Amino acid sequence: MNWKDKKQVAKYHRKWRKKNPTKSRGYVRKYREANKEKVSKKSVEWHRQNPWHSKYYAIKYRCENPKNDHYKYYGAKGIKNLITKNQIKRLWFRDKASLMKKPSIDRKNSNGHYEYSNCRFIELSLNSSLAWTGRKHTEETKNKISEKAKGRILECSRGKNHWNYKHGRYAVK
Repeated sequence: MNWKDKKQVAKYHRKWRKKNPTKSRGYVRKYREANKEKVSKKSVEWHRQNPWHSKYYAIKYRCENPKNDHYKYYGAKGIKNLITKNQIKRLWFRDKASLMKKPSIDRKNSNGHYEYSNCRFIELSLNSSLAWTGRKHTEETKNKISEKAKGRILECSRGKNHWNYKHGRYAVK
């Protein structure tokens, strides 16, 4: 079969849809419309059990989709998404993001790519305090900011090359 010939491809798809009626897009759409409550409950439950999934796609879209509002800060500057879903999941459990109020992914080196060795989950409020302040955003800047905020940021070391940050308001001293 010639896949460049549109007529042959359309004929192939018509035959396939007749043989597999439950797998076609129309069937799935009709099923979802008829079972909205059931499907939405399952979807909500799945997202509760897999919260890192949405974080992965947020990273992916802001690095790869020029139509995304934040693309200009990430993809346009050459920052790439080199992290996989499984690595995000490992980061989620390593940093105990499920215990945080609002977990946010942070790149240790803000000029580096999204990769396993350069990412960590921290509180959104802490990530905001480490955010861009109008000057070059580097590890030095982050260290200065965290020194200023020593009273409210608790650093906990849990092994070699691993830091878990907790906002002082939520940390137990």
